[in-house]
Amino acid sequence: MASAIIHISVANEINKKLKMNNDLLLIGSIAPDLAKLIGQTKDKGHFLFGSKGIPHMDKFLLKYRIDNPFNMGYYIHLYTDLYWFRDLLPKHYKNKKLVFKNRKELDIPFEKRLEAIYKDYTSLNNILIKKYNIDTSFLNKEYKIDTEISELDFTKLNLLTKETNKLINESVTYPLEIFDELEIIEFINSCVENILKEVENEQFNTSK
Repeated sequence: MASAIIHISVANEINKKLKMNNDLLLIGSIAPDLAKLIGQTKDKGHFLFGSKGIPHMDKFLLKYRIDNPFNMGYYIHLYTDLYWFRDLLPKHYKNKKLVFKNRKELDIPFEKRLEAIYKDYTSLNNILIKKYNIDTSFLNKEYKIDTEISELDFTKLNLLTKETNKLINESVTYPLEIFDELEIIEFINSCVENILKEVENEQFNTSK
């Protein structure tokens, strides 16, 4: 899955157009990842249904509307993961080998692959926060979420905000090894463009 800051970057840019409550939308944009902090697999909260990382957007939209900022952020998260697993990650994982930025391919254990990817996530945090002028103060607030989304227990969102704050505060900028900075920025910008189109289509369909 994309990192928390990638999710927040996409949502932050989209909301410049939507102009919904930014704090609630940004909280929604990381909310699906609460699952791992409360002992759940990501399948239910990410609407995976055995789809190897790619959310079923139709199943989410059959249950929920995106007419409030939290739900919109949640929706943006799922779409960002869809594009991440479908379009970007396959460029870096081919024939069971991790593909590095320099095109080197290595067959390394799953845990080592994750370690390399998360190291790049750490390096990207400060880059993206500066690039997209993200105000992370929304992570320091308490939230009482009014949403019908029932897949996760959102009374425990403070666990997620604390963990995300910790990851940001402990970020260290190492040289990127897997991803290229421009590649990630292009991915984010592409997500913003494509998701805004999906939002417009969904709003049109629900207004009929």
